[in-house]
Parts: sequence; structure tokens; C-alpha cells
Amino acid sequence: MFYQYDSPAQTVVGKTLTLIVVVDQAFKDTGAEIQPVIQQNGGNYDGTWSCNTSNDKLVVDGETAVTCTATAPADGIDSLRLGFQLNGPNNTPLTSYEGTLEIVDATWE
Repeated sequence: MFYQYDSPAQTVVGKTLTLIVVVDQAFKDTGAEIQPVIQQNGGNYDGTWSCNTSNDKLVVDGETAVTCTATAPADGIDSLRLGFQLNGPNNTPLTSYEGTLEIVDATWE
């Protein structure tokens, strides 16, 4: 899931995307991990892909902060994509998941 942010502030590198999420037991049982993504929307789609919140950090029916600080793309781009994707355990491909993941807050600062 991504949010497209057109004409972002000149500074991208060093800003942090924070998602506050709540998962249920069924979601946690799948072993899914949450990977925030900060990415240029177009061109070579350069971005920060090294952030990952492992399943063992997720709190069932409680809030968990999922964060990522941008190291790329370069400052001054025209359009940015902020969001997340789901991975399997240890950052492996996720073929399916069950349960609920709720985003209760999101900040970009």
C-alpha cells in the first residue's frame, strides 16, 4: 500500500516515516513482517528498502510503531511514494496472510 506525495518538501533524506499499527492474532500467526517503503515515484524508483519490522515485534491488539528513516531517494524529487509492503518471516516472499492489520496513525517528519 502506497500514498503518493507530489511536490514533497525539498528534504527527503533523514526524514522518518512512522506507521502506528495494530494487528490481530490471526495476522501475527502468519509470521508476516511489515516493511515500510520510501520511494521515488517514477524514474528508477530509487528509495529506502532496508527497513523491516519483524513479526516478533508486533503486539497483538496493541499499538506497534513501524518506522523507516530515508537514506534515498535524493532530495528535491518531484513525487514520492510512502507506504509499506508485507513480507514473510526473515524478509522472505509472502504468499498469503490472514487477519487484520490496522494503521491507526501515520507521520512523515
